[in-house]
Amino acid sequence: MWEIPNRVSFVLTLAAFVPYILGILGRGLWGGELEKPLQPSIVSWMIWLLLDVIIISGMYLKGSTTNLMVAATIGAVCVVVASIWQGGRVEWTHFDKFSLYGVGNALGFWYVMQTPEAGIIASVATLAVGALPGLNDANKNGTTTGGFCWLVWFAAAFAGFLAVVPLRDISMTIQPVAFAVVAFSMAMVNFTAEIE
Repeated sequence: MWEIPNRVSFVLTLAAFVPYILGILGRGLWGGELEKPLQPSIVSWMIWLLLDVIIISGMYLKGSTTNLMVAATIGAVCVVVASIWQGGRVEWTHFDKFSLYGVGNALGFWYVMQTPEAGIIASVATLAVGALPGLNDANKNGTTTGGFCWLVWFAAAFAGFLAVVPLRDISMTIQPVAFAVVAFSMAMVNFTAEIE
């Protein structure tokens, strides 16, 4: 694994979480108060955290955990804690139910196939599909984090991809590729909304 892109992906991933977590806490990026704090779905973020834990556990058992995934897991923990602290929304959407089934499927594939790669790939697929409601919502309403934040996510995912390319392992490269596709899509939706 290439260490410089691996470290860059860690820093950029944590940096991409900062505006979102500050928004949950009712603060703007530059210290001002927001009119209305962000209220993410605690259920969605807890499911995404479970999927992150499955992915990072599989990577650990394979012997090569990426800093991108470590930072994504730390960020998800911070979002869940900040959301609970601020009284975030507790609701079950159809995609939350689908994603929870994805958690079960990822663990089931891992158990049946006796290989962490199965759990990693199933978890990444569930995370990618679970991002669709957010993409749809951003397309309709825009996001409060803006396009630049999503470009930072994209850069983090790209650096994460460069870090794992030497491994030539689909279960390791699928995660940064899926993150990059989601981040780039969100950035384009936000920039398009800002132009209009």
